Amino acid sequence: MSKRHRPPALPANNDPKQVVTQGSFQTISSPYPLPIQLDSFEEYAPGSAAEVIKTAQESIRHQERMQELAIKGQIDHDRGIREGDQHKNTTIRWVLILAIGGAFVLAYLNKDTASYVLLFSGLAALVGALFYSKKKQ
Repeated sequence: MSKRHRPPALPANNDPKQVVTQGSFQTISSPYPLPIQLDSFEEYAPGSAAEVIKTAQESIRHQERMQELAIKGQIDHDRGIREGDQHKNTTIRWVLILAIGGAFVLAYLNKDTASYVLLFSGLAALVGALFYSKKKQ
């Protein structure tokens, strides 16, 4: 809780008949009202102070629950990204194994042009995946 006071206003022409006013305000960083405010609530509507405190407590519990859900959601999101990356990496590995293996099979069958194309496309995919992963980090 912090209090701030404004200095009294001085009359412009120092006329003693002029009215000088002074104001102040408070800021509260609490979910609960000040005790004096609770007393005035209770005077105006008996039982309302307990209701105000109950509402503040429910608000605090709700805020804590929302924070827990946000943290859990972020953890689940991060876990999902990691699992997605793992699946993507596995797919890339299989494509590379098939491309390079297919290139060797084609070379064995004397299909030189096709084997070169398949081998270089597999290597290009490998290099592209490496650059992509480095850029993402």
